[in-house]
Amino acid sequence: LNAWASFETVPDLTLWLDCDVETGLRRATKKTGGPGDRFEAEPLEFHRHVAAGFAELHRQFPRRIVRIDGGLALEDITALVIAEVENRLP
Repeated sequence: LNAWASFETVPDLTLWLDCDVETGLRRATKKTGGPGDRFEAEPLEFHRHVAAGFAELHRQFPRRIVRIDGGLALEDITALVIAEVENRLP
């Protein structure tokens, strides 16, 4: 379904900022100052399932989907993102 919906377009690079589900939800709701949107309101098991899906995609496509530790300091995450993008530019 995804291939059909995207006309089989696949990104050259996907940056996956990975952190534990609880941390991600805490950050998302802190940023909005409230309970978040409908996505954040989903049960914890839903978010764990989504995280497992990203992990599986990363295992299948490790060159295209780059995992960046989302638990690092913002400055470190930024440096890793910049480095990954610069490494892919011609």
